[in-house]
Amino acid sequence: MTQLPLTAALCAVLVTVGVRAQDAEKGQEHPAKTSAPLSVGSAIPADLKLKDIDGKEFAFKDQLGKIVVVHFWSITCPWETVAEPKIQKLCADYKDKDVVFVAINANKGEIGSEPDAKAFEAKEEKDKPYQNLRKHVAGSDFNHRVLIDHSGDVARLLGAKTTPHCFVVDAKGALRYSGGLDNDGKSETVDADKQYVRVAIEALRAGKPVSQQTTKPYG
Repeated sequence: MTQLPLTAALCAVLVTVGVRAQDAEKGQEHPAKTSAPLSVGSAIPADLKLKDIDGKEFAFKDQLGKIVVVHFWSITCPWETVAEPKIQKLCADYKDKDVVFVAINANKGEIGSEPDAKAFEAKEEKDKPYQNLRKHVAGSDFNHRVLIDHSGDVARLLGAKTTPHCFVVDAKGALRYSGGLDNDGKSETVDADKQYVRVAIEALRAGKPVSQQTTKPYG
């Protein structure tokens, strides 16, 4: 079982001033900190943004008009062995249907320290940041963007606890589902009504409210 790094998250809170000063020098913006995770129905902050493994920015405000599915992801978590192919299947099923999938890695042991922007300009692929993540993505059927949450701010903002912990944001930028991908982290086949993320997507695409807004994530 792999959980998002509680110790690292607590350290980030305790050294908030220092972290913010460093990031300001790098020109990186962070979403506003909240005292508690967002609840279902809350709007995603307009300034919420992260960079992907290529150093390119992903801003949630740019996704307005589309449903956004977020899952917190790890390359070492055994639960991902079953979950990752399921998520890739979901992503393929909703390709070109105004549904955006992103994986967020906030695991300090996997992402390391935040690289300098110039590191992404390396000519050789082997010299670019996040080599372990790049190799995993290149060696699988991974079909969506991988974002990096070095500060842990986004994990705390959403209340992410495990991998995979999933969140679904509607086309207006409001959080509509938080919880498990489905009800069975060990099986490749799950009953249709227990495929929670898919059910949430279908409800939102039909203009209907999500019937089950929260579930317990496994991982």
